[in-house]
Order: sequence, then structure tokens, then C-alpha cells
Amino acid sequence: MLQFVKRVAAIVLRFVFLIIVFVGLTYLDSSVTSVFDYLIYILFGALLLIGTYFNKQKAVLLIGLFLLMSAPLDIFGKGYFDDVIITNGIAVLLAISTLLLGLFQEPMRLSTLATLILLTLLQTLAMFAAAYYVGSGAVVVTMDHRTPLGLPAFSLGTLSPEAVFILLVSFAGNTLKELLVPHGFASLTVSLLMSLGIFHGLPRGMEVPPESLFLVWGLLTAVYVFREIYQVSYIDPLTELPSRRALLEEASKLTGGYVVAMADIDHFKKFNDKYGHDVGDDVLAFVASILRQNVRGSVFRYGGEEFTMLFRKGSLDEVIKHLDEVREKVANTKFRIRRRAAKNPSSAGEVTVTVSMGVAEYGNKYNSFSEVLKAADKALYRAKRKGRNRVSK
Repeated sequence: MLQFVKRVAAIVLRFVFLIIVFVGLTYLDSSVTSVFDYLIYILFGALLLIGTYFNKQKAVLLIGLFLLMSAPLDIFGKGYFDDVIITNGIAVLLAISTLLLGLFQEPMRLSTLATLILLTLLQTLAMFAAAYYVGSGAVVVTMDHRTPLGLPAFSLGTLSPEAVFILLVSFAGNTLKELLVPHGFASLTVSLLMSLGIFHGLPRGMEVPPESLFLVWGLLTAVYVFREIYQVSYIDPLTELPSRRALLEEASKLTGGYVVAMADIDHFKKFNDKYGHDVGDDVLAFVASILRQNVRGSVFRYGGEEFTMLFRKGSLDEVIKHLDEVREKVANTKFRIRRRAAKNPSSAGEVTVTVSMGVAEYGNKYNSFSEVLKAADKALYRAKRKGRNRVSK
């Protein structure tokens, strides 16, 4: 429940932040906003390269969509196109695209990727073709929205009720996904749709040029891409704990006294052999979750079935006492083997998982992080030799 409340609070704060950004943009001089034309292409070009290199397919598709929507306006000028169709079309295209992309997991199959690219191209071409012919007077369209599809009379800037309805459905779908199954892309799409709603909902007299909206989208996408790069570089995907690389980087910043602990899951190989590797992965995630929630220091996945804990405060004896309580917490929490994950479905049920821990302290005896880490590792093996499921120094 607490996590759910935190996610709701994060969405509200994001909404407030975006309002402040757009209100701030209304006070910028036109000479300043004209610079955004160049910044957009520089930013989007850099993001395309980074997203392609790190195989962030969804981000690349979104950036491609932004460029597709902005390029014709810059090349031919806004006077060639009907404003109403362009305004509503961009809203609908972005909403549909983000909702569609949210349905797929990365990496996507080549056929799925090709289909989504083709759909995006066709939708964008259709929108600009319609906007061009209506804007040039070749086609006359009378839009009457008094009873559109029986929808409520939503009002959001210059958007039609149909466009607002699609925008709201997409926003609700992506928000629900972020709340129930939090994911980086869900967070990005909620922010993008929020910014679009705020942009079109600004009152008259608070005009923001479309270039500013594209720049905000680019910055939001940049945050997503760099967050994903950080996740790939520093976060272990299975346990969602910081990786060994993060530990070593943190170690390089250490000053003063600290305590290091190494933890190892007892008889982990037997779990893999008896129940299968899927259950072994579940055990790793299970122990990682308990350590993350209960350890007072920083927890890292060192590799295999080993975890490292770093304590910047507390003496060696205080840390040992605390870790003994954590060890008991692991041993007293039953691990449930899922029938689908087990190599043999009949072996499903509850089992006990235990961990052994070794602890060492920086000081007179160990003068570097590598020495403290080695000492903690040796203490871990002493705990194993003494019968496992214990803390040793």
C-alpha cells in the first residue's frame, strides 16, 4: 500500500512540475524560444544514437514520431496545414502510439517493430495529407462536435472531444500500468501525455510555441533513456539491487570507518539442481527483497548467490548484532516454490532458505576496501565451515 501511495505522489509531483515548466515557458522571449528549433534536433539526434546503441526500441520509436511530426512543419511552414487537424492529430497520434508501445516488452520482435514503424508512418502521412488538403482549401471539412459519438463535452484547449477522449483513455491506461506494474516506459508515457494535456489546456494569453512542447518531450525522453542506461549499467535486473560495478564505484568514495559484510545463500546449488534454475532465480529475488527491506546499510548483488552489504555507521559488534537479526528474518520467512517454476510440479510448496554472513571492519588491520572485502569473504567461509546459517567475523 505504501508503494502505491508513493507512486501516486510521484505522478502528482510530476504533474505539478510540468505545469511550472509550461507556465515558465510562457514568459520566455520569442528570441529565446526560436533557439529551441536547433536544440530539438540536436537533442533528438543525440537521443536517437544513444537509444539505438542501448537498444531502447520504444524510446527510438517515440523520438522518430516526434521528428516525423515536427519536420514537415519546419520544412514547409505551418501555413500549409490546417491548425485544427494538426493540433488534434498530434494529440491522437501521440496518445495511440504510447498506448500501443506500452503493450509490448523490450526487446520487441523484428516483425512487431516493423509493424509499429509502418503504422506510425501511415498515421503520420494520413494526418499531414488531410491537414494539407484542408489547409489549402482543396477539401472543405465542416466539423460539428455537438453530438460526437455520444461522448461527454470534454474541453481541453483546441482539442476536439474525440481527441480528448483518446488522450484520456491513453493516459488512464498508462497511469494504471505504472501504478500496478511500475516500469520506466510507463512513467515516460504518463509524463508525455501529461505535458500534452497541459500544453493544450493552457488558458488564452499563456501561449507556448509547439517547439517548446517538443523540447519538453525531448527532455522527458532523455531522462527516460539515461535512467535506463543507468539501470543497465548499475542495477542487477533479477534482484533489482545495485550491481558489483555500483559497489566498486561507491567504495571509491568511502572516507573514514565502515563495515563490509558478505552474505551467501546456503545450499544454493542444491536448489538449482533439485527445483530448476527458475526456482533458483526466485530464491535470489526472495533473499534480495528481505535484505533490501531490512538491512540498515547499502545492499549490492556481488555475483552468483553472493550479496555485499556496506555500513557507513556503527561498530563491528553493532553490525554483527543487526545482521544476525536479518539472518533470522530470512530463515523464519518461508519461501514458496511456484508450481509453474518448479522443474517437478509435485515439489511445489514451502521451504526454508538460510544465509551465512561474514563481516569485517576498516581500520588498523585492513587499510583498503579490497582488504576489507577479502576479510569479509574469509569470515563468510568460516561461517560456512561452522555449519552455515550464522554470522562470523
